[in-house]
Amino acid sequence: MDNDNSDKELKYIVVCGGDGCSSFGGRVIRDQIENAIKDNGYEEQIEIKDSICNSLCFQGPIVKTGPKNRTYKDVTQDDIPTIINKTLED
Repeated sequence: MDNDNSDKELKYIVVCGGDGCSSFGGRVIRDQIENAIKDNGYEEQIEIKDSICNSLCFQGPIVKTGPKNRTYKDVTQDDIPTIINKTLED
């Protein structure tokens, strides 16, 4: 029997990489999320991705998670633990 976990839904965090979100600190937020994932040993559980503009520029940085398709707006460093924990729970 194969135990490859292929039936599990992939958990992911997507950070908007558009100009608006970037100007509001999106790149810094992305790096902080990536570091938190690595520091806590979640690399095998959560994939981090970049996206193009989500058309919510003035509410950025925008972070989306899955598989439950949650959207977080105006993300700050203080939001990162909640985002990661909610993603793990999904």
